[in-house]
Amino acid sequence: MSMNVSDFIQGAKDLIKNKEVNNLYITNEDFGRTDETLPRVLVLGCLGSGKSTLLNKMAGFRLHCIEGEGEDEFVWDNDKDDDEVDEPLFESNSNVDSVTKHTSFANVHFLGDSEKPVILVDTPGHD
Repeated sequence: MSMNVSDFIQGAKDLIKNKEVNNLYITNEDFGRTDETLPRVLVLGCLGSGKSTLLNKMAGFRLHCIEGEGEDEFVWDNDKDDDEVDEPLFESNSNVDSVTKHTSFANVHFLGDSEKPVILVDTPGHD
């Protein structure tokens, strides 16, 4: 049984569009092959203003404070049913220094809701 060209092309498009959720991408080629029907959220702002932290929250990650002796520790969790500490998609820290060096994006479920797919785009700060 042979496959016609249009079926082959549609199959390739489906593979490209169905990129893994909660996976970070950084190339223009990957971005150009995203599902054009999904909403995209692009965050711009000054250095250290919390763009990556905001996007992690939008992706359904939560920041928890663990009280320690002398100094508290902040850890990310994405509400999976496991006990592992989960790394956020977009690198961030708790000071005003810039962390993001390159524009990156991820296919995510908005606030962890699988019925709300969205593409989040993080950018380096300006100023």
